[in-house]
Amino acid sequence: MANTFEDYTVSTSTTNFNITFEYLEDSHVVVEIDGVLQSTSAYSVVAGSPNQVQLNSAVSSGVVRIRRDSNADSDNPFVDFVNGSVLTETELDKSYRHNLYLNEEIENLNEQSLQKKAGSNDWDAKSNKIINVTDPTLVQDAATKNYTDTQITNAVSGSSTEAAKTTFTGNASTTVFTFSSGITLNGDTMYEVAIDGVLQEPTVAYAIDADANTITFTSAPPNSSKVVVIQRGYAVPVTTGSVTTAQVNDSAITTAKIADSAITDAKLASGVAMTSAERTKLTGIATSANNYVHPNHTGDVTGSAALTIANDAVTAAKLADTSVTAGSYTNTNLTVDEQGRLTAASSGTSGSVQAKCSFDANGTLNAGGKVNVASVSRSSAGVYVLSFSSAVTDPIVNATIADDAAFSGTENECKVTVQSLSTTQMTIHTGRGSFSATDCPVHIIVF
Repeated sequence: MANTFEDYTVSTSTTNFNITFEYLEDSHVVVEIDGVLQSTSAYSVVAGSPNQVQLNSAVSSGVVRIRRDSNADSDNPFVDFVNGSVLTETELDKSYRHNLYLNEEIENLNEQSLQKKAGSNDWDAKSNKIINVTDPTLVQDAATKNYTDTQITNAVSGSSTEAAKTTFTGNASTTVFTFSSGITLNGDTMYEVAIDGVLQEPTVAYAIDADANTITFTSAPPNSSKVVVIQRGYAVPVTTGSVTTAQVNDSAITTAKIADSAITDAKLASGVAMTSAERTKLTGIATSANNYVHPNHTGDVTGSAALTIANDAVTAAKLADTSVTAGSYTNTNLTVDEQGRLTAASSGTSGSVQAKCSFDANGTLNAGGKVNVASVSRSSAGVYVLSFSSAVTDPIVNATIADDAAFSGTENECKVTVQSLSTTQMTIHTGRGSFSATDCPVHIIVF
């Protein structure tokens, strides 16, 4: 299908627009700006490649449509054949093209027109908006968005328009009266009607027809009677009624919707409301303060000082378990942390004996049970030197007097101390200068 127009969306100052279709005469090229047809004096057709429309005044925004109008004027036909004249190719072609262009223009207009949906009596706007529509007057008129929004607002918050009053004069024969200003509310009960001050019953005494703008009485009002019709206005706005729970969506009431101090104790669930005394306690607490005093605790409970625990208050049940398994251990290996807690424990192996012996107060070795000890000699009073048969490694000594009770001296005289120790010999001091023959022997074990 040939295109008979071109739309240009303008965003910068523009005067010249290309002509993209064929035409017979310059006068057949017309210009519309935002849907408004421009006078032929507002533009001119400029020859070129392609030809252009040049506006006298530049356009900075909006939609400019350049279209063809081949002037279908039956009173002034574009080609007029005369009897006996010569039919030239030029004239015949011009006549044909004129008819062709007219049909193309009609086809374009038809494609852009509002049409009924195929196989239906319903109008199909093809998902486009219908614009430049006036507000409805009759009940079944199409409503504009503005009109609908206004009616919804009036229904919710009430109409700001005052009730309207219309008067008629009865003549004892006329039953139908027409409202000169027109009416919009179609309902008998939406009007108060009185004849000579006597209120008439809706539907029984009269009927309203908003489409016809009329009121029809069952019986004609008396001659010279005064008929007063008052349009009540709109229904009671929703804001003066009550909203039930069923009308409120879940989670629709947010904190922002609740006015300050609007929720009283009566609106709170049982157990949530506070008493006046409880509010007083909360009011007395300073911001970020910790004024709590435990009724049984005598120590300090604050955010900065250490917590005081009463003596013997922490029982075994209050102590956290460690990784140590309860039980008895031999030759124990222990791990203790900085707080003195056992964190590991295991049984070890006893060290092997590298040397051992016993000797009397005279330094005489007891041959029984001697291990790796070659000799014992007394170097001075109470001082004895033991020589090992073979060297020992990392020696640990356990030196004791067999029976402390056999001594008659002081406690210090009963002690055995190691004065020196090497891998080949050791020197001990018995704490006593000499022993009697009855003194008990000394035992030496080197691990």
